[in-house]
Amino acid sequence: MDPLDALADIEMLAPPSATGAAAALLIAASVLAAVAWRRWRLRQRTPAAASMPAEREAMQRLAALRAAWETGTVGDREAAYRLCALLRIGLGLPALDPEGPPAGVDAESWRHWLRALQRVRYQHEEHPLTGGVFTLADSWLKRGDHA
Repeated sequence: MDPLDALADIEMLAPPSATGAAAALLIAASVLAAVAWRRWRLRQRTPAAASMPAEREAMQRLAALRAAWETGTVGDREAAYRLCALLRIGLGLPALDPEGPPAGVDAESWRHWLRALQRVRYQHEEHPLTGGVFTLADSWLKRGDHA
């Protein structure tokens, strides 16, 4: 038996009609429009106040960090690391540079503040953290004329 004889009764499908292609395009366009509309609506529902400025958020986190440090929930070294990160983000600085204090900040107090935190963070022996570093950080964040 010839293998081609077995294929003789197979009929080719008719090409899709123009109406079928138009219907498929219409369905695809409707799905894309629905997805776009849904994303737009979700963005409209998000309140504008939900994104708080970095300095205001940093001030709130600083108050929480100070409270945790004062109650002993957070140790000196961890508090020093967090404090540096909060101030860097809150002031919009790429890094905390001893030679480049933010605008309006006294260079000497800036260097003294950074040295105190570096002692707590990096030296092997224990160095106690003082409440003054929180007070300075808070005053610098409240200035609002930086960056």
